[in-house]
Amino acid sequence: MRTFLVKWALMVVALVLSAFLTSLFVKGFTVAYSSAGEIFALFLGVGVIALLNATVGTLLNLLTLPLSCITLGLFRWVVNALVFNMAGQVSIGFRTENFTAAFIGATLYTLIGSSLTTLFAPDEKDKKKKRD
Repeated sequence: MRTFLVKWALMVVALVLSAFLTSLFVKGFTVAYSSAGEIFALFLGVGVIALLNATVGTLLNLLTLPLSCITLGLFRWVVNALVFNMAGQVSIGFRTENFTAAFIGATLYTLIGSSLTTLFAPDEKDKKKKRD
C-alpha cells in the first residue's frame, strides 16, 4: 500500500512539473496547487488519468491498432494525448484547453512520471528479497 501511495504522489509531482514545463512552450495547460483542497484535487486528477487510461485508453489503443502498426507505434502518443485531454476537460486538479497542450503535457507527464518513479519509488522486488 505504501508503494502505491508513493507512486501516486510522484505522479502528482510529475503532473505539476509537466504543467510548468508545458506552459513554457504553449498556453492551455494549467494546474492549481496553492491550497490543500487543490492538492487533493490533483490526487483525484491523477486517479482520473489512470482510470481513463485503463478504460478508454485501452479501447482506443485496440481500435487504432492497425494505424499504430503502420506508424510503428507513434500513433499511441496521439491516443495518450486524447486520453490526457479528456481527463483535463473533466477539470479535476488540472485543465487542458487544446490538443497541442495536451500532447506536450501528456508526453512530459509520461517522461517525468517514469523518471521519478524509477528514481524514487520503492521497488517491490527489493521488498520481497528483504522478507526472505
